[in-house]
Amino acid sequence: MAGNGRVFIGLDTTGFKMLVKNIGEGKKVFERPLAEGRADIALRLLRFGPKGIEQQFQDSMEYRNEQSKAWDRTMPFGSIPAPDKTMIRTGAYMKAWLGLGPGSMPPSTDESVVTCGVDPKSFPQVAIHQGSKEEFTIRPKKPSSTRPGDWAMRWKLGLMAGVWMSIASIEKGIKIKRRRLSVSTEVRRAIAKEIHGHADARVRGLSVKTQRISYL
Repeated sequence: MAGNGRVFIGLDTTGFKMLVKNIGEGKKVFERPLAEGRADIALRLLRFGPKGIEQQFQDSMEYRNEQSKAWDRTMPFGSIPAPDKTMIRTGAYMKAWLGLGPGSMPPSTDESVVTCGVDPKSFPQVAIHQGSKEEFTIRPKKPSSTRPGDWAMRWKLGLMAGVWMSIASIEKGIKIKRRRLSVSTEVRRAIAKEIHGHADARVRGLSVKTQRISYL
């Protein structure tokens, strides 16, 4: 699931345990699916795997379970042109999500869950794009320090982008579409395949079928 500036993957270890309750060494892998370095593999697949975070940026598309949703293209705003690719103006936001640049949150892992995300202080837009609403309205909060009855936001937009909105218009707010990152079924299956492979290597003559893991 997605929220609060992080993308989460959770593996239901109950399903694994039911499959392998009597197979000795393989059971240890499924009881601790992300132990022994498997969390690093899961994190890599979450970021760079099929329909993972990197591909969602490149495709301008949210891949959520088996569904896909195209991101609304970023439009020009006054003197600020639209980026060549939505959500990739400088690439800093994408690099942070991929753990390749400043603002990336240290990944969190345990034996069944791996998470990654970005720092909302470095990238405040993450609260909008990973939020629960498909559209977010930004309204002015800080009054102008030099012009009573006016808003600092109105002057900032005017000076920064040449967009001079009326006080009444800016008080209605500026709408921003959510462009969310999620976890695809393909990523989940790739992680399950890796875990299955580690278990299979420990149990000679046994085949645990990935498709039998119902929650995938």
